[in-house]
Amino acid sequence: MNRLIEWLVYSRFPIAVTIIFLYLVTFFTSLHIGDWSIFARSGSIGTVLSLLLSYRGTIREARIRHDHANSINPSSVETLNYQDSDRKAGHWGWVLAMASCVIWGYGDLLVRVSWLQK
Repeated sequence: MNRLIEWLVYSRFPIAVTIIFLYLVTFFTSLHIGDWSIFARSGSIGTVLSLLLSYRGTIREARIRHDHANSINPSSVETLNYQDSDRKAGHWGWVLAMASCVIWGYGDLLVRVSWLQK
């Protein structure tokens, strides 16, 4: 769990790209197999990841407070460097969370779209 938090808080790799990649893979897998429940279930994973993305700044602040309580000096420069990216991540996280909820709820109904039927 600690490595997951480290990746989430300090990584420059965009989590939004991971979520979009997940949707593309599950969309084309569902299209190939013909079972759209796979795509719909990816919405639940996307929802969790996007909510973590939207709260990235809060998680980072809690991590810095924890390190400060354990006598590790947090770098104020590091905190300032991440503020803008945390703000952007928060906005993208909420947008992706809304899209993920729609995919989670209605993703299996894509089978009714005529051009996606086999």
